[in-house]
Amino acid sequence: CLRRDLRKSGIFSVVLAPWDIGASRYSLEGEIEEFLEIRDGASRRACISVMVTFLDLYRPNSSGAKVFQKEYRVESTVSREGFAGLAEAMSLSMSKLSQALMADIEAAAMQPDPGAS
Repeated sequence: CLRRDLRKSGIFSVVLAPWDIGASRYSLEGEIEEFLEIRDGASRRACISVMVTFLDLYRPNSSGAKVFQKEYRVESTVSREGFAGLAEAMSLSMSKLSQALMADIEAAAMQPDPGAS
């Protein structure tokens, strides 16, 4: 779960769910574009693709709130037969995706606001 990974990362002091009450500086929005198994001959891969938008809600309107928008696509080889092997590969793909996203969020959150004077 990305929210769990964000909390564990320590990048932010508080991570709120969409239904939580409270003000926040940043907002993370996204959607799953692919969540599937790819079969190519004898090989199997688990694929996850998401489009993510990271917003800084404190930025003035002139500079825009969008910090970045990026597609993340990760594939992992399914090394065991059956559904358990696919679930294991999906979990690995999600872990890789989460690590890449956390690194991008941390780098973006540490950048100064380009609209600040």
